[in-house]
Amino acid sequence: IGPSGRYIGVDVITESIAWCQENIEAREPNATFIHLDVRTPMYNPSGALDVTAVELPAADRSIDRVIMQSVFTHMLPPAVEHYLDELARILKPDGRVFASIFLLEPSSLALARSQPDRLTFEYDQSDGWAVCDQSNPEGAVGYSRAALARLLARRGLVLDQPVHLGSWCGRSGVPDGQDIAILRPASRWQRALQRLSRRALKITVA
Repeated sequence: IGPSGRYIGVDVITESIAWCQENIEAREPNATFIHLDVRTPMYNPSGALDVTAVELPAADRSIDRVIMQSVFTHMLPPAVEHYLDELARILKPDGRVFASIFLLEPSSLALARSQPDRLTFEYDQSDGWAVCDQSNPEGAVGYSRAALARLLARRGLVLDQPVHLGSWCGRSGVPDGQDIAILRPASRWQRALQRLSRRALKITVA
């Protein structure tokens, strides 16, 4: 990031942030680590904040790059929607987001279900998303391609390139375990198309 750049790290796990503050922030003046006291059953059950109340610690249109590794893979739709809103707020027009996801492609699900000890996402929750464990839904959450497109369109975001499929389902020869989506703010004409698509959907449903 160079001498003039800045790195902001956030996490819901207190111990992780404390370690980064002690071992990185103490010797890197342009790095800041902030604990988000978000309530999640898996990682921070006693957190004070509901996930939909989180505000990422960055000004509007100020961020060049965001890395979200294994974040959306543990989020239910309302949380994903809120974080996408926050990403749309903080990203510069030419900003990018690296986000790992579980994309529920038919080929990926078929491959996973043909092998032992894989994430199978057998509990369909309707509207294009599914979980692996109903008693712990945030353990692993996956989204269909249509659901992902719908979530992005409502927040004025688009895929910058095709989703890079990972090895979570047993796929070989790929560098990442989870699927990787590179996101960016939609251009003016893409936002116009997204609005038209939403209107067309409302008319069709009506």
